[in-house]
Amino acid sequence: MRSTMSLSVICYSMNVAALVARRPATQLMLMGGLYHPSSQSFSSEEGQSYLRKLGINKAFISAGGVHANRGASCSNFHETAVKQAAIATAIESILVADASKLDSLKPAFFADLHAFSRIIIGGAVSREHRKPFKHLPVEYVTRTD
Repeated sequence: MRSTMSLSVICYSMNVAALVARRPATQLMLMGGLYHPSSQSFSSEEGQSYLRKLGINKAFISAGGVHANRGASCSNFHETAVKQAAIATAIESILVADASKLDSLKPAFFADLHAFSRIIIGGAVSREHRKPFKHLPVEYVTRTD
């Protein structure tokens, strides 16, 4: 069943924009700037300024690395400023990553894990790998179909 709930989505990546553009009742705002093929994303100071002027209820932020002590990181330095601006602007910030990203650290740090009201991890995570994150608001999601 497809949702017809009206939704506004702000993004800076081509792959997310391509998916969201197919959703009905959705207003898509794509931040422009210099295109980075390695991450299919855009970056510019103008895009960050635009982002800071918007009213964002929930920011869903992805990470390439989620480390209990070092925080959230990604592989691309051009993404850190956009992610930090979204976190600072949003009422609620939610970190999303798959299980393979846990205990991993990428070169471009962008936020402490306490900056997020929720952390959603997809995939199977052993009890042992969950231990370092027990003091954080982590939800583990696995497919059941």
